[in-house]
Amino acid sequence: MNRCWLMCLDRLGLAPSLRLVATACLMALAVMPAAADVDAEKFMAAMDKLGAEQAARTPGAQLYQNCVYCHGEQGRAESSFYPRLAGQPADYLRQQLQAYRQGQRQNAIMSSMALALSGKEIDVLATYLAAQSPRPGDAPADHGAQVTAGQARAVALGCGACHGNEYQGQGSYARLAGQGYDYLVNQLTDFRDGQRSDPAAVMPGLAAALSDQDIENLSSYFSAL
Repeated sequence: MNRCWLMCLDRLGLAPSLRLVATACLMALAVMPAAADVDAEKFMAAMDKLGAEQAARTPGAQLYQNCVYCHGEQGRAESSFYPRLAGQPADYLRQQLQAYRQGQRQNAIMSSMALALSGKEIDVLATYLAAQSPRPGDAPADHGAQVTAGQARAVALGCGACHGNEYQGQGSYARLAGQGYDYLVNQLTDFRDGQRSDPAAVMPGLAAALSDQDIENLSSYFSAL
């Protein structure tokens, strides 16, 4: 591959994930016939545009570009299997990223991503995501009965004492309102089954008494908010 092209990519200051895509495209162009030179010029123009867009982003938004593919634009994941990060308390986000770095919370992708961040970058990223507007709730359409039952169960468990009266999250406690249904089911199940810990040792104790139906009801309610 033309070495000067790689130098151009270095000057663009792309996020690592974008640079990887750009490099792969350049490698493909490198084996094309000379007639593809015009396309290569268009490609470099597109890379210039990407670089300018990246430079125009705030530091937090620049860091977040490596997270978009799973967590969605500005932390508002469309898939209910990935956690929605927009509007999460900054302290909670810091705590979770540090837990991934230190092996207290396990996930192959997240652990490697967190290890690549400095303490300063974690602060910048957490502050950026906390300032984003949360995605509106979208519980499964046919879960009306579960939503009602989940609301009553949440009140009985006193979830609002830690997570806020509107389950908006506060301090080091997560925002539950509008979180993805499937993600909530998976996390509550992990707490119950001992697959996820809690620094305050609250969640495993509360979740231990939850049935599968309780977990589905609670997840339906929170995801509908």
